[in-house]
Amino acid sequence: MAISQAFDKVQSLHLTPAQWLRTFVSVLFPLGVFGLVNFLADPLGMQPLFFSPFGMPGWIGAIFHLSQLACLGAAYAAITRAGSSHSAGFWVMLTTAGFIALPFATSALDPFQLTLAGTSLFLLSVGTLLRVAPHSQGAVWFMTPALVMVGLATVMGLLLAASYLPPFAPIYVQTHSAAV
Repeated sequence: MAISQAFDKVQSLHLTPAQWLRTFVSVLFPLGVFGLVNFLADPLGMQPLFFSPFGMPGWIGAIFHLSQLACLGAAYAAITRAGSSHSAGFWVMLTTAGFIALPFATSALDPFQLTLAGTSLFLLSVGTLLRVAPHSQGAVWFMTPALVMVGLATVMGLLLAASYLPPFAPIYVQTHSAAV
């Protein structure tokens, strides 16, 4: 019985050519929108800045970010393939829009505002994950890398912001007392 259920599950993973095409377009669509936003923002002097932790070069952060966008597109494809409610797909699109906009907003924000924006995107991602989970486990797995990266960025941003803001600021106290 368990073997036949597992076989049925594997058989349900086979996609028709139309479903393959829809998945392919869904994966590439966020990347295309990011490229279009980059094309439109470049004359305005806005360059995307990517999260590259632990001293990694910026191009590695760009690869991580673009792969997160592709994963979010795959999550949208999994939601639409599951034939679930439009609400879950809308939330995935909203989260994807946040991931597209964040690198362009990074240069205009100070560190504390950037931490708030990252925290907001993290909370939006968690809420989207909770909305998607009942409809498609595949979409949850595709959303997980984006959630991990934005969670890491949020934690690092909160730690840095807390280390420089007065009530918790051992760094602030040391530099402030040395200047006096």
